[in-house]
Amino acid sequence: MIFDKKLSLKYGDVLLTKNTDRLYISSYKDHFYEVPIDLDTINSYIQQNHLYTSAYKSENYHIVRDIPYLELMLSIIKNINITPHPHPQFRKLQMLALLAIIRSNSSIDSLIISSIPSFSDRVKSVIISTTSRKWMLHDISVLFHMSESLVKKKLLAESTSFSEILLKSRMDIAVNLLNEKKSIKQTAISCGFSNTSYFIQSFKKHHGTTPREYQLKAREDKKQTK
Repeated sequence: MIFDKKLSLKYGDVLLTKNTDRLYISSYKDHFYEVPIDLDTINSYIQQNHLYTSAYKSENYHIVRDIPYLELMLSIIKNINITPHPHPQFRKLQMLALLAIIRSNSSIDSLIISSIPSFSDRVKSVIISTTSRKWMLHDISVLFHMSESLVKKKLLAESTSFSEILLKSRMDIAVNLLNEKKSIKQTAISCGFSNTSYFIQSFKKHHGTTPREYQLKAREDKKQTK
């Protein structure tokens, strides 16, 4: 279950997603190669391909199947993931080459455009970096060097709020941890809840099921796919 959907992926398929949505797939990390594409590379891609940012709908993910030059692509991925990389500029060129290979088989422009982080994306990235922390609006204002009222205003302009982002981030991560077979108490603590009962209540209100019921259903679904 990824992005609240059952996605069928096979060897060689490529799943592109925003950085803020990576947590949806982290529980499957033993089954895929991951390549983080930085903002500088994304901007270069947009410029080189003469894309207009206002002309595309926002997407959460995009699947590309039957990639050409699969072995070449895997070789590029392994080289990109060398840490620390001896030639950062060459690494960027490889990222652009990787995007070009993927793009030759399917249009990924909508996702590339929508991956440019909004202010709410940046706030979410901060929260999911340490979900066990008791995040407050004040913490965000300090990190972004702006007043609390300005943070509220910028989020409101994107039709969201700090409390909405905080809750959704915690609930999304909770699903990920439950998929990793973490206990409900462990999951609650990792998501910043000091009270397990309140976590269960919040989870049910957000997802329409209790954490325990979710784990049982996930196990049944896994058995049926085997």
